[in-house]
Amino acid sequence: MSRIYFTNREGDVEVHGRERHRMAGLCNNVAWGMIDSMFPPFLDKTPDVLSIFQEAYRELFRTVHFRERLKSWLFAPCDNRMNVCGVEVDVFSTILNTAYTIGSDVVRLCARIHAQCEIFGYFEPENREWVCEVIQEALGNGIFDASAGWLKVLEMFKTWSPVVLSYSITDTFPNPYLIGIKEADEVDEFLELPFREQFDDCFFYLRKNSPKLEIKDDPQYRFGQEYDFMHINKMFQ
Repeated sequence: MSRIYFTNREGDVEVHGRERHRMAGLCNNVAWGMIDSMFPPFLDKTPDVLSIFQEAYRELFRTVHFRERLKSWLFAPCDNRMNVCGVEVDVFSTILNTAYTIGSDVVRLCARIHAQCEIFGYFEPENREWVCEVIQEALGNGIFDASAGWLKVLEMFKTWSPVVLSYSITDTFPNPYLIGIKEADEVDEFLELPFREQFDDCFFYLRKNSPKLEIKDDPQYRFGQEYDFMHINKMFQ
């Protein structure tokens, strides 16, 4: 079974992969609640709405089952795109932005972890208190499962250290390839370093080159091209 890893300078703790599926489902459901509320204007202008979808899908949507087919298409695990005013827009990031914009702090944290655990989303130590409060809220209302590893995550955040996310079926952290080490002998040399040195080298690069991957209390954060379905809906008003 997959795992989400939280890694600091001392090592890592893991959260069961089913929690990522729960986070994805939460984000999808929050986004769908907003999309579903837009159906009267969408359906009144169905030909215009269909123009944003890939041509191969338009006939599927041109039916009385528009709502069901649209929902299946939006949340399919593939690289679906929409054409918005001539710009190809990634569906996944649009769903995330919709959920992030209208969701609670728990939904926002879920969106960040779900979207960025595979690409080394990270927490700076000064944001530990905020992260712990949101995790505890999610545990308290049953969104997170305490038996899935979150209590160990809370313990980790007591340490003054950055924390980096990774996912068990993708690249691990620290990772020599992240900092441009590719030759076999150089990789071996990197892996012989003490773990703290590996972490510090990789995190220095991550912090310098990927500031958008820092996870913090930021209601204005946007994924990808920054579209959400509220903005797209305005096109048809």
